[in-house]
Amino acid sequence: MPDFAEPAICRFNDFLLDKREGLFRLDLDGGKTPIQIGSRALQILCLLVDRRGDIVPQRDIMDVVWPNVAVEPNNLTVQIAALRRVLDTDRGQGSCIQNIPSRGYRFVPPVGPLPGSRTKSTPTEDDLAPSSVAETADASDTLPKQADAPPAAQGLQGPTMRPPARPWRWPLGWVAVSCLAVAALTIAAIWYLPRTSSSQIGQTATPAPPSAAATERPRLSLVVLPFERLGDDVSDHAVDTIIDDLITELSRYAGLRLTARSSAFTYKGKPIDIRGVGRDLGVRYALEGSARRYSAVLTINVQLVSTETGEQLWAEQLAIGDADAAGATDITVRLIGFLVQRRVFEIESARSLRERPDNADATDALIRAYALYNAPPSPQKHNQLLALYERAVALNPSSAAALGGLADTLLDTLPAVTSDDPTAPFKFRQVEELLARADLLDPNEMRAMMARVYWLGRQDRCTELIAVAQRTIEAHPVLSGPYQFLGICLMREGRPAEAVQRLEQAIRTNPRTPQIDNRYRLMAAALMRLERYDEAVSWFHRALAANPSLAAQTRGKSTPRLPPPRHCSAISTRRG
Repeated sequence: MPDFAEPAICRFNDFLLDKREGLFRLDLDGGKTPIQIGSRALQILCLLVDRRGDIVPQRDIMDVVWPNVAVEPNNLTVQIAALRRVLDTDRGQGSCIQNIPSRGYRFVPPVGPLPGSRTKSTPTEDDLAPSSVAETADASDTLPKQADAPPAAQGLQGPTMRPPARPWRWPLGWVAVSCLAVAALTIAAIWYLPRTSSSQIGQTATPAPPSAAATERPRLSLVVLPFERLGDDVSDHAVDTIIDDLITELSRYAGLRLTARSSAFTYKGKPIDIRGVGRDLGVRYALEGSARRYSAVLTINVQLVSTETGEQLWAEQLAIGDADAAGATDITVRLIGFLVQRRVFEIESARSLRERPDNADATDALIRAYALYNAPPSPQKHNQLLALYERAVALNPSSAAALGGLADTLLDTLPAVTSDDPTAPFKFRQVEELLARADLLDPNEMRAMMARVYWLGRQDRCTELIAVAQRTIEAHPVLSGPYQFLGICLMREGRPAEAVQRLEQAIRTNPRTPQIDNRYRLMAAALMRLERYDEAVSWFHRALAANPSLAAQTRGKSTPRLPPPRHCSAISTRRG
């Protein structure tokens, strides 16, 4: 275990490490968000932090984390990879944890205690840099030496043998210093005033550096600002509740970095300068909105804005009726969340292609894949997704999101497990290995969990699928794919009434999936099994309206095929 002679709580970068409670990310408003890294990873981090700046041999780490247990070195590699995935997010100067080949690992960032705590320090490269303000103050606590007397004379004179003070020397010195200061201020004013006269009102010729420059703002960073209330018949409570739910909804998406509600609500009721918001909070995007009531309908207008340029990037209007208001509000909030995250990923994907067309990193590859995922299915889309995920895995083999996405994409090309294709068993094992690696890195990774559901469906393992799909829904309620697969398996088990409920949930969770016609047909099939033929015909009509090409595909067929179709996850960019 770590040496608890070190402080129990310390800080590095924007993280707070509590050796007893775990790892936390510090928010801009001073709050902290817990980060789940596992007990083994926490022990490793504590050990590396305690011995920061030193190379810690692999054997020492394994003796601390796995005492008296024979384990493979790969276990340590996996835990280090999990730590790097958390600590190195948006870090532009290499990993926090250096790997020294054949020697061990070294923790790089400077570590400091919380205010008021005491800690011993280990010299690092930062310790050899010029002294900080605090160190300078400590060094100047003693009285300045007298420069007038030579060193020998100072040594002979004691404190009581100094020459008599001359009362005129210090006043004249202060006068001289004061005159110099006034002259400097006068020169500065002469230089400064002509420039400010031509500036715009409220601006300065040399503005203070922003809190976070545009190039320093994290990718996919977003703040949801308080919505404007239009009309006295819209209550503050109702609008604020929608904002709270929307922040919670968006926080479930992988990669999106949401500003804390407390920081966002400091702008409530104030004139908002979007660019200023971006500088103050260090975000690239802001979501603005307004609420207005027309009779029994609450209309929500939302706009996605660039905080770097002030440009409106996307807008949408949605309505919430009073009937079943709670359920309608929940559906609307989920839809807004889905549309916002999809648009942010599309914008960031285009930016990545523009700024780094030929040198995409692993994050670029994932962002581009997420943006592409919601496009209609096609062979070209599949090939592009496969190339992007393969690149992401090659650049970052410890990315559970990349592994899950690659497994998910490979499933599109797999034959049925019962087919005569001799390569089928090998391909299914390949996907299983990718999912096993992703599960070891992050058992709750969204894309990997969804891919496992689909993998079980392709093998007709409905009993296992139902349990996995329910666990996936609990971890990621924004996903609609698990509901669809539950509906299919429930139909196969002769439970069409339950299948209808699950398919309704799939449709409500993501009514704008490119493959919504598939879910309409499945709903019609389940209703036919319940002998509710009029309703089934209505759903078939909806499927045809959503995809007119189905008329030629399904002519002469009374029901759609029941083998699991390609999954349609509502939120494909959430955690993978």
